[in-house]
Amino acid sequence: MESGAQRNAVIDTKLDIVPIDLKKVGLQEGFLKDEVAVVTGSASNVGLGYARAIAAAGGKVVITDINEAAGKEAERVINAENGADCALFVQCDVTSESDVKNLAKKAFGKFGKVDILINNAMNKALNGAIWSSPVSDLEKSFAIAARGTFLTIKEFLPNMLERGHGTILYSSTQFHYAPPMIGGGIYCAGKAAATSITMSLANEVNGTGVHVFCLAPAGVAREGKPTPAPAPVIPLPEPAEKPKRM
Repeated sequence: MESGAQRNAVIDTKLDIVPIDLKKVGLQEGFLKDEVAVVTGSASNVGLGYARAIAAAGGKVVITDINEAAGKEAERVINAENGADCALFVQCDVTSESDVKNLAKKAFGKFGKVDILINNAMNKALNGAIWSSPVSDLEKSFAIAARGTFLTIKEFLPNMLERGHGTILYSSTQFHYAPPMIGGGIYCAGKAAATSITMSLANEVNGTGVHVFCLAPAGVAREGKPTPAPAPVIPLPEPAEKPKRM
């Protein structure tokens, strides 16, 4: 594991990241020791943050993304921060059933199990308004978010159920609630479908030892690149005076 000046050098990459500080989120080093996680869409942004935090908390992590160059760099960064063989990158298009099956094969082959599945993959370019977007954008949004979530659950849930241990999380969005950070109706539609799948799964596996959650992040600030300011609060109109009863 690199430390001091060596570890700080890890931030000087095209991934544009800063060192992880688990104290900010109340986690302790070693909290996830011996746990193995698969995080989709984890070569950048929020997904990379999930992967780095899991590794910093002692877990092993499978980075999966359609972007091979960024994925390999994410693997290098996480292994530099936490030690060799902490992270494995597997290139994967989550809309492809064969790609997801290959992801599962390599994850189980490397680590023997998967305890945590975080479905995060999405294409931020699919952020158009409903009225102006082509149908193909909607189809892509559903394919990445909903189909991708469905396919990964199919591959990783059975082993969790067999062992009575596991966590599945879907990284949803608050963009449709936060006007300055609007992600667009198309982006949010796919996220909403995947959220529904995840919420239904939570009921289906209740009591099995597998726990299912949705997380709804909004914009993520970076140094020198703060998130947009919250939308101004619009005061509600005063309620009309109720007529007095005779």
